[in-house]
Amino acid sequence: MTLPVSDPAVMGQVGALLRRRQAVKEHAAALSRARDVVSPAAAAAAQARENLIRVVRDEFGLHTSTQVATLMGSRSPGRSLASGLRTAGKLLFIRRLNAYQYPGFQFDGSGHIRPVIAPLIRLAKERGWDVEDAGLWLLSGTRYLHGDRPVDNLDNPEVVLEAAGEAWAQKW
Repeated sequence: MTLPVSDPAVMGQVGALLRRRQAVKEHAAALSRARDVVSPAAAAAAQARENLIRVVRDEFGLHTSTQVATLMGSRSPGRSLASGLRTAGKLLFIRRLNAYQYPGFQFDGSGHIRPVIAPLIRLAKERGWDVEDAGLWLLSGTRYLHGDRPVDNLDNPEVVLEAAGEAWAQKW
């Protein structure tokens, strides 16, 4: 027996359930192609990282090298501008699907890189942090900012750098 359902809330929940089931199938397929056994902790960490990347994409945008050049007003649209800035430690990046992508939060409304980015990258390297992890750290609330996310304080470089310095000094 089937019941006709027209309630948008119910249909939304059904759609979400079907998307989750499809995601689980896709994860299982990807794991089945792995040569080695993937521990549950490693799989959970990979999913948590992907979830953060999607927060960046959905909330701030993830830009290609060409988009960065356009955003920054470069006359030579291509990968060289973003690549040079990334290599020089002036631009945060995420490696995803065999490409570099650049979080939109590091640019101000005029397309300039926020002044906090280069010192943040320097600090991450000094503290032994991976630059990608440092960029993703900006998205999580931290006790050093009373639970606020560092990304929401990028216009206050001193506050973000102090919080990063404290957080990244911790040894477990």
